[in-house]
Amino acid sequence: MARPRVFVSSTFYDLKYARAVLENFIQAMGFDPVLNEHGHIPYGSKEALEKYCYNEIGKVHILVSIVGGRFGTKSHDTEFSISHTELNTAVKLGKQVYVFVENSVISEYQTYLKNKSVLGIQYTHVDNPKVYEFLEKIYALPINNQVSGFDNIAFITGYLKEQWAGLFEQYLEQQGRAEIVNMMEKMESTTDTLRDLVDLLKAQASYSQAAQAVKEQALDAIIIQNHPLFSELKRKLNSVYRVFFTNKGEMEQWLRGARTIVPVDEDLWDDKSVGEYSHERDRASGKEQWILKIPNDLFDDFGNLKPMLPGDWDDKRVTYAKYADVPPPSAATGGSSLDDEIPF
Repeated sequence: MARPRVFVSSTFYDLKYARAVLENFIQAMGFDPVLNEHGHIPYGSKEALEKYCYNEIGKVHILVSIVGGRFGTKSHDTEFSISHTELNTAVKLGKQVYVFVENSVISEYQTYLKNKSVLGIQYTHVDNPKVYEFLEKIYALPINNQVSGFDNIAFITGYLKEQWAGLFEQYLEQQGRAEIVNMMEKMESTTDTLRDLVDLLKAQASYSQAAQAVKEQALDAIIIQNHPLFSELKRKLNSVYRVFFTNKGEMEQWLRGARTIVPVDEDLWDDKSVGEYSHERDRASGKEQWILKIPNDLFDDFGNLKPMLPGDWDDKRVTYAKYADVPPPSAATGGSSLDDEIPF
């Protein structure tokens, strides 16, 4: 089962106890911790080690940054440290970020603001003024700039537990609203269909007998325009655009072009009456294969979509579910070229 991945960013030697406690806490919450010192980050040999840290942040869901009094190892790419650049990377990628700063550092931050133009000034609680320079940038961010002071790791774990419980509550609220939106879309589709049918039937008195076939074709065309299969595929595949096709060929062309979903060989179907389509999705833990199943009886012998009213539809007719995980390739581990501050 896929689980949220939480990247822990900080200097190492002064905060290694806090990192160990956080790792246990994250695991107890049912999440996957990502810590450099335990080999959670796959390193290659073509770039500097810090590059692989920044790349890994793109694959996590949450970053927890702990800022203490040590500056740490300077980044090759910026004027700040590696741990500071990790936080900056997460902010740029729009990740959920939590920043904790030792209270002693925060208390001296106001002194820094009043004296940052004074050359040669030394501070008590940090080993490099750039720690305060980075804090200044964090406070200036329009989003993701909430900074919490802490005196002990228990405050951090308690704060995160409250925050993550709040995120879960928001998720449940959004799920409830999604069900309402889905229901309203179905009602709107039904209303549009009925309105068009009423308009057509009002005019049927003027139809000649020879025009009855044309009338029936027009009725089918109206029903097809609001076929419940369209809204079902839109919902299951999370499409933001309107879905429309008239036959199986057009449907498969849309699946391939819009969602990279391809037909499965008929010999591999679980049920010959239900067509299967394969979709390979990227996940943090590797590739996942998902299978879309669409009954063949929705189409006639020529592959044309059969007319169907929304009231005759059953949401369980079309399924979309994970079939099997494809193990991710093992990553090679490169050697270290940084100083004794690694792990970060």
